[in-house]
Amino acid sequence: MEGKLGWLKSKMNKYGYSKPIWVIEGGGPFKKPAVDTSNHGDWYFGEWTAKENAEFVVKLLVMSAANGVTRQRWGLSGTSETGYWRGPWLVMGLTTHNLEKKPSFYTYKQMREELRDFKKVREFSYENIKLYQFKVKNKMVYVAWSKDGNTHVVDLRQIAPIGVTDLKVKYIVIKLNKNNKPVYRKDKIMPSSAVKISETPIFFEKVN
Repeated sequence: MEGKLGWLKSKMNKYGYSKPIWVIEGGGPFKKPAVDTSNHGDWYFGEWTAKENAEFVVKLLVMSAANGVTRQRWGLSGTSETGYWRGPWLVMGLTTHNLEKKPSFYTYKQMREELRDFKKVREFSYENIKLYQFKVKNKMVYVAWSKDGNTHVVDLRQIAPIGVTDLKVKYIVIKLNKNNKPVYRKDKIMPSSAVKISETPIFFEKVN
């Protein structure tokens, strides 16, 4: 996504114009679901999971916003077709084809609540950490995850806007319980000197 947007903006700049960027259809990750027999997608990239689908919601939309996308639409539901729209298209949406809500549905809802009407976004990524700051009304909301798939305990005091403080960390929904209800993790207070960041995105803000 970052590479594609960089290319698009460079082309506009080359030809002397600038237009808002809209993504009118999207979703992901583009991976095959278990026991898939279609010829769409590739097992090389691994098997689709509901956890990664939820993580992908935050990662894709946050990176898009930070790189100039002003509007982005995520497909609501999967397809039940047995023809062309099989493979990854069955599972990329926020719900199943019969509108059963997936973890990604609840994560999308949470993200909207956390970042609704943001005015500005800045990137502070470094080393193996992706880190973004959103100005939301009168506060700053941060989103972070690790790029290498590992869990890191990082010192964010070096990030000037954060500094020495306590942070309220909020977790996304990555699984459902046996009754197909979302499993929510409690918010946690962490010092900015030791924040645990994994491949699963987190939201956090300063504790006043």
